Amino acid sequence: MNVIFEEGGQFRVARVLSETEANYQIELSTGKRSKVKRNNVIFEFAKEPCPIADILPKAQELADEIDAAFLWEFASQEDFKVEDLALDYYGHEPEIIEKLALLLQLHASPIYFHRRGKGQYRAAPPEILEAALAAVEKKRLQEEQQTKWTESLVNFELPEEMAADAKTFLTEPNKNTLQWKAFENALSRSGLNIKEMLLKLGVYKNELAITLAGFLEKHFPKGYETPELPLPKLPELPLAEIEAYSIDNDFTTEIDDAFSVKHLEDETYQFGVHIAAPALVVTKDSELDLAARKRMSTIYLPGQKITMQGENLIEAFSLNAGEVKPCISLYIVANLESGEIISNESKVESIKVKENLRLSMFDDELLTATNLADESVAIPYDFLIRPLWRLTRHLSAKRDEVRGYPETNKGHEFSFILHGDWQDQDAEIELVQRRRDLPIDMLIGEMMIYTNVLWAGTLSHLKVPGIFRTQQFGRAKQSSHAIPHQTMGVPQYAWMTSPLRRYVDLLNQQQLISAIQHGVSAPLVAPYKNKDVDLLVVMTSFDALNQQWRNFQDTVERFWALRWLQQQGIEEAEATVIRDSLVRLNIAPLTLLVDGLPEYERGTVIKIKIEAINLLKLNTESQFLEFIAEPTVNGNKDEDDEASNETVRCAVFGYPIAQSVSPTLHSIAAKQTGLNLQYDKVEVKPDDFRNTVKQFFDNGGRGLNITIPFKLEAFELAKENLTERAKSAQAVNTLWFENDAIHGDNTDGIGLVNDIKNHGHDIVHKRILLIGAGGAARGALLPLLDAGCSALHIANRTVSKADDLAEQARKLCTDSTKITSSGLEDIPGQWDIVINSSASSLEQVTLPIPENLFSADALAYDMVYKANGSTPFLEQSQAFGASHLLDGLGMLVGQGLESFKIWHGLEADATKVLAELRLAMQAEQ
Repeated sequence: MNVIFEEGGQFRVARVLSETEANYQIELSTGKRSKVKRNNVIFEFAKEPCPIADILPKAQELADEIDAAFLWEFASQEDFKVEDLALDYYGHEPEIIEKLALLLQLHASPIYFHRRGKGQYRAAPPEILEAALAAVEKKRLQEEQQTKWTESLVNFELPEEMAADAKTFLTEPNKNTLQWKAFENALSRSGLNIKEMLLKLGVYKNELAITLAGFLEKHFPKGYETPELPLPKLPELPLAEIEAYSIDNDFTTEIDDAFSVKHLEDETYQFGVHIAAPALVVTKDSELDLAARKRMSTIYLPGQKITMQGENLIEAFSLNAGEVKPCISLYIVANLESGEIISNESKVESIKVKENLRLSMFDDELLTATNLADESVAIPYDFLIRPLWRLTRHLSAKRDEVRGYPETNKGHEFSFILHGDWQDQDAEIELVQRRRDLPIDMLIGEMMIYTNVLWAGTLSHLKVPGIFRTQQFGRAKQSSHAIPHQTMGVPQYAWMTSPLRRYVDLLNQQQLISAIQHGVSAPLVAPYKNKDVDLLVVMTSFDALNQQWRNFQDTVERFWALRWLQQQGIEEAEATVIRDSLVRLNIAPLTLLVDGLPEYERGTVIKIKIEAINLLKLNTESQFLEFIAEPTVNGNKDEDDEASNETVRCAVFGYPIAQSVSPTLHSIAAKQTGLNLQYDKVEVKPDDFRNTVKQFFDNGGRGLNITIPFKLEAFELAKENLTERAKSAQAVNTLWFENDAIHGDNTDGIGLVNDIKNHGHDIVHKRILLIGAGGAARGALLPLLDAGCSALHIANRTVSKADDLAEQARKLCTDSTKITSSGLEDIPGQWDIVINSSASSLEQVTLPIPENLFSADALAYDMVYKANGSTPFLEQSQAFGASHLLDGLGMLVGQGLESFKIWHGLEADATKVLAELRLAMQAEQ
């Protein structure tokens, strides 16, 4: 006897070996034996009309000839059995293949026939059928429209109906719309990324426009203009009897600081540092405070700035010449001969700045250290500059003694002067170099350092909390209590002197005012108390948001530096080696990757040829030309050493973690993009995961990759801020801190899809077989469905798990993708892409799968990876006829680079990273 039964949404034919009251012991055409419950059996038949393996294919051929609409016309409106309808339809006692054909057509026509039980159906009511057919027709028209749009897009024509939506594709696409799906298909077919396609379509007029839009549309969707809020009445304060002068560059409008000098007697002088005092009205949790906290700092761009505070507040507190303004003053009485600091006193008062001096007013060739020491040399404002210079030499020497080496301040910094609109890519850009060791700059910096150190000490002495800057063992971070800053050589440090443009300074100023006005009772009345949760929230959110602002500023400055090279027609230039193939141009603030660069010591000067500039990717194609000079011998730290103190910190957490190649991957990507990155692999004990994550972000870490066994715990940790990919996967492999909260994503699936595409394989309209039903398979569901596959079959040793995952896939599916499931030995049909997400290759075993799985030109993909690119599954697939083989190293690269992009806003070349990573792995074998 033989039976036809249903399993995992599929009908199967088997020979009965034995039976009990509840079960059949059966044998499939593959030879596999198993039990089937009687309740799952639909037909029994004795005579085999043909070999069992051919029954289902023959029935399917016959089913394809049956017109479902015609069948519905005469089917009963009551429940009916397949056998009864078969008798009416065929007009004779049907053969088993005929009954099975009818069953297959009924089952494949849910619009016309509703299933009512095992082998039982009912014709859909006319009104429901009409609505369903209308929905099908609507979907057909939508797919037709989507295809039409895609064709237009690949020809770089933007359909009018997509114009409005296209503006959202860069930052906030609605991935459920036809417009996005057409666009995504066009990306896949063209091989372009989102920015490249949007430029081709003319959605953005040029590279600058899309660079600015990528940031502004995400962070300032309602506009970047700072709202002007009403100001409280300014307090009446005593007017200081001093003459104050500010010293800033020519473009500064937020004047935070000014200096005064008064000669007392002999070598004794009183120095005043006067800092604008917006905290007198911007009180904790006021409307003004919350507005400033939302932005955290002013964003400076060539030709434009996006201010933290409204212009009315800046105007009210900026230390403009000739106006009486409130400030916090630090008065330092010092002996300039010995450098002794006799006294320090802080006051909340008003001052009247006599003049706003600009750096361009001073001749750099005249204002040298030698001339400042020679009083016979006349210099402008010598009554102010010479005493300040003498004092700061003493202050700097004291820090050098603590630090153990002198501060060299070598190198140059660059100012960007834009002659034209800041959004006009054709505006002329001017780069102005300025030496870092100019006395006027050094004395300003030293006075600010001293002020920040002393006021940080005031808070610490009175036990008033604040946000302090600290650096120990080469790592800079924030702290709520005072800790030495080793690089600066000071016992404590806090940002205090830029309250108009940086929120940390503003908050610290709120605390400082309480300390000055209330002394020992300040801890009781200060806005932020000890262990104040709000203070910790500001610390973490400031670091996260400020880093994004800095990344954007760096991106825009990099754009204009490259644009300057174009405008100047520069094709060859000298550069200084930083490390590996990364160099720094000597004529512009740019780091570049150089092909063909020999292994030179850091600091070696070379000449390079700039062959091409890509303003969208912000990189160049540059070649090594010739050696110019050996590194300058210098035992002290240089500018790149100092920059490394602000190295971005990321890590991968797991248990165990020793075999992880993520640090190598991210190191390659960082080198390729010029990012100063420290990426660690950290073995975390299972009970310490949450605390270790929190500590990592509290200490200024930017991003975490998460591997086994913590992906589910990471999902719970970030459950309030998950991406759709993470929600679908029910697991998280990427964490970052943003807007006061931990965010989570799962980049495994998109890494898989991107790797398949990067190797030239299209997923759109392809039939995909996914082997395995664990976390790796779950993470791949949404990206594979979004990529446009026409069919997705999930196969697993335990069929029930495959069925469950298939049901989850159906809930995620928003189109007509056919989703089915089965056991491994019962996989039906042939497949274009076969993906193994199981651990079979790790266990060094082959899979019990049919040999005829692969269609012509099929791809076999194993999520497991090896240095040589070969795995047991890929070897098995090749023997079964797979035309293309890929291991999972590219998926690892893809998911890692997606994390890299989330954290840093930078895109590395996946193909190059993959090639270099594989070479590195092979070298370690």
